[in-house]
Amino acid sequence: MFADPVLCSSFTDTFFIDASTIATIDTGLKNIAVGKGSGDSLQDGLLWLSSRVEEWLLVFDSTDDPSININDFIPRCNHRNIIITSRNPGLHVYGSHSPASDMEEEDAVALLLKSAAQAATTGTMLTATEIVKLHYLPLAIVQAGSFISNLKISMAI
Repeated sequence: MFADPVLCSSFTDTFFIDASTIATIDTGLKNIAVGKGSGDSLQDGLLWLSSRVEEWLLVFDSTDDPSININDFIPRCNHRNIIITSRNPGLHVYGSHSPASDMEEEDAVALLLKSAAQAATTGTMLTATEIVKLHYLPLAIVQAGSFISNLKISMAI
């Protein structure tokens, strides 16, 4: 997953974890540990994050399953910066929340083209319109656009 470079530059590290299942959360935290050379388990990932004094950002994305206690996966420290994306309104107890509503199709297409670094041609507009019909959620659109841009995929038909 990709993020806004300006936002990420405010932190020494930025991590994205697919929080749709316990297995994907486990994998995400293990990947942090392995990537930082501090072990290969979920607990190693949490320990590495907890031991840092620098400002890092951890994004739990798609935290929609109410049976998952996300608190079990939040590092125990005072220097954490965590964003939880979810359609589960019960998660607002973990901090302030900013509801995100669906975008209008025209705005969603413009956002996708901008984040994908694509010119607004007839072909790219048609492709973008089909892509955004899946969901009109801003975060998902920016993520898709960043993915397209980073892989240098053409949206032209």
